[in-house]
Amino acid sequence: MMNEWQGKAAIITGASRGIGRAISLALSKKGVNLVLAARNEKDLVTLQDEIIEKGGEALVVKTDVGMIEDCKYLVQQSLNAYSKIDILINNAGRGLGGGGPIEASDPEEVTKMVQINLLGTYYCTFAVLPSMKAQSSGHIVNVSSVVGIKYFPQSPMYSATKFAVRAFSEGLRNQVQKWNIRVTTVYPGQTDTPMLERVPLAERNKFLRPEHIARAIIHALEYPDGVSINEIVIRPTWQEE
Repeated sequence: MMNEWQGKAAIITGASRGIGRAISLALSKKGVNLVLAARNEKDLVTLQDEIIEKGGEALVVKTDVGMIEDCKYLVQQSLNAYSKIDILINNAGRGLGGGGPIEASDPEEVTKMVQINLLGTYYCTFAVLPSMKAQSSGHIVNVSSVVGIKYFPQSPMYSATKFAVRAFSEGLRNQVQKWNIRVTTVYPGQTDTPMLERVPLAERNKFLRPEHIARAIIHALEYPDGVSINEIVIRPTWQEE
């Protein structure tokens, strides 16, 4: 039986751990050629080795998605390696910067968070679109959060970046659909990732696993051309908001 995934190429940002790592492993099992991007090169190489040992193909490109030149370089290296980019997963994110009272927040930390969570999504998309338009195909997955649907009062600026990803994704979808480029926004609920490693283990055990989010993303990606899943909200059953 023909493997429709074989030979496809995907960029995954924030690939070194958490959801990014899980989706990288899941796509590799499908036969997708991967470009692993993150700031932690050591962890990327460890993941690359694991993928190659299992018969997969992966390229490591150390990337700070908050820097436009890094994102341009990431895309160029991907095209050099695989000649095309079929999938971009904008997963890189920065944690709850600006948590607590606004007047007590750190403006520098908030600025870094905006650069990663919002501008990083824009920069990578900006860099990849010309090649996707040229091939008249592609799928862009933007990982937001449930706090991008309902505001999170404990960290309003973090919530604002995730709302912004939602707005950006919808505007993007409208602009690129004529080129057969699909856009999916994923809104994970409480997920046990390194971003929440300070949460007590007993509480984290009730959270989603990164593999659950990866499975939802695979679900969206595997639909045939002409069918687009625009949004996926995935929460633990107990989570109310």
